[in-house]
Amino acid sequence: MSVTGIGDMALHFMLGRQNSRLNEDLSTLTNMLVTGEVADKADTITGDYLLLGDIERSTRLLDAYDTSKTEAGLFLATAQAALGAIQNDAEALASNLMTAAQSGTGVGLNVASQSAQDTFRTIVGNLNASAAGRSVFAGSGADRAALADADAMFGALAAALTGQTTATGVRAEIEAWFMDAGGGFETVGYIGETDPLAPFQLNRETSAGYELRADRDEIRAVLIEVATAAFATDEAFGLSQSAQQSLLQDAGEGLLARLDGVTELRAEIGALEERVELAGVRNAATRASLELTRADLFGADPYDTATRLESTRTQLEMLYSVTSRLSNLTLANYLG
Repeated sequence: MSVTGIGDMALHFMLGRQNSRLNEDLSTLTNMLVTGEVADKADTITGDYLLLGDIERSTRLLDAYDTSKTEAGLFLATAQAALGAIQNDAEALASNLMTAAQSGTGVGLNVASQSAQDTFRTIVGNLNASAAGRSVFAGSGADRAALADADAMFGALAAALTGQTTATGVRAEIEAWFMDAGGGFETVGYIGETDPLAPFQLNRETSAGYELRADRDEIRAVLIEVATAAFATDEAFGLSQSAQQSLLQDAGEGLLARLDGVTELRAEIGALEERVELAGVRNAATRASLELTRADLFGADPYDTATRLESTRTQLEMLYSVTSRLSNLTLANYLG
């Protein structure tokens, strides 16, 4: 009787091929179990790559929209926080100004005026806020601050107020500096751009157009009152104590009235925040729909995949065991 065997070299290559195949199967099945998708997508869709391409393209677009939504949310939250801080500081200052004006003491008036200077600097700092490296209130000039340094504005205001000797004149000149077209605020104070920031594209149908800048009239109005209080006790004007009291009282009352404008700005931002959130909800629903479609097309049965994975692992272990025994086989062991 003849016996047909396999040579050592042929057996070595056969075991090697078997090992490679089982390792490849193990890797494929492991990936399928982790991703929940079949490995051969082309076979599943019978070569219809248009459908697969549409799903992938739509998913990438949603990723971009989600990034835009996150940026918009951060931008609006920063603006909302800055305006909230301005509102709180202005309310506190208004109370201090009216209290000082009613007290009628020279020291109290000077302290209140100094407090207004500090508040002006704080407001300017808040209006120069940035989010993700972009200025929030500078319009399309997001690469720079919205306002010049507070001390630079104080210097320009002081020059414009030279020669004023009455409370009415001081007040009128400050208002003109901030509100006149081509005036001091527009040439020295506001250093951003007059064009709005490009809208945030939230999905194919929705964008959020953010147009709030530090040169808005509502913000200028607040700065007018704070600046008026800051200069009320300046000795250069030679104002009487009663005139100083009048300026501080008017500035305090004016601040409280102007804060309604800040509230409206915050409501404007709140409406945009709601728009951004609603767009995010719609994007999440679209993403869920895409994932369901993808699962229907390419989903791998987890139980079947796990069963096949365990079977492949067992075969691989058996192959390692056989290979190990063959590698240790010697003539002495064979004859023994």
